[in-house]
Amino acid sequence: MGLTPGVPAPEESSRLLGDPVGLRAALDRSGYLLLRGLLPAGELGELAGELAGVLVGAGWAEPVGHPGGPLLPTERARREAGDPVAARVVGRALYCVEAAHRLPHHPRLLELFGTLLGPGPLLVHPHPACRAVLPEGPEGSRATPAHQDHLGMQGTRETFTAFLALRPCPLEAGPLALAAGSQLGGSRPYRSSPGSRVFGCDESGLEGTWVAGGLEPGDVLLFHSLTVHRALPNRSGEIRLSLDARYQGAGDPVSEISIRERADLPWETLYAGWSRTDLRRYWEELPLEVVPFDPTAHLGGRG
Repeated sequence: MGLTPGVPAPEESSRLLGDPVGLRAALDRSGYLLLRGLLPAGELGELAGELAGVLVGAGWAEPVGHPGGPLLPTERARREAGDPVAARVVGRALYCVEAAHRLPHHPRLLELFGTLLGPGPLLVHPHPACRAVLPEGPEGSRATPAHQDHLGMQGTRETFTAFLALRPCPLEAGPLALAAGSQLGGSRPYRSSPGSRVFGCDESGLEGTWVAGGLEPGDVLLFHSLTVHRALPNRSGEIRLSLDARYQGAGDPVSEISIRERADLPWETLYAGWSRTDLRRYWEELPLEVVPFDPTAHLGGRG
């Protein structure tokens, strides 16, 4: 899909925040919600500063002259971006930042997803994804192809992702594009996407449904696990910083891959030095139905 400047901006739903029925109806119709300014921009800026510090310490970003200053990649970052081992080391360091795990539990997000998912306890998946996306170039990051999240996480299809820009993310910085209403078509055929961390999906019939727009820190773009989406190329010259968090009802099945510890990072190692003890293994207090993850699911062609 080649997005052009004519692609419309996503519909904003902030006016529906006091109308739970209307909010859920909009989500069911389009497969996404865009809520401007839901979170305090200053808190996201503080997290962005911590993550930028990690990148500077790893030699992947030039020192930021002042808060909000440009976050520029180094030549080392451009060299190592395509090296899975080097990229994993930097990604691990970003993932270990406590504030990145604290943000998905922000009271405004818990209230929002509690409203959308209805009565009963809420499960915040314990693996937020910090994204440090380099500008495109010969050695830069490739934009993530069109896909649906459900194949990679499985469990219940009623799982939702919140995409949070931690620094200003205009179109040229590579925010997400979503195919409005695509979740209504269920799982789509998948295909291998060499060089990508996800399996791409068939985009046929989605012409004219794509929406994309810039985001500011504090905006929340959330979408259903079957909503087809992709990252736009980052042509800004700066590193795009964002965070993905996932939510579902605790009474729905959850795949074991969504709650198990990382092979390279035991929970207790991750938690070392954290100030918030309530963020440690919190899901173990919930009545979860944990189901196996099928690593061969993509071989069937559908999620």
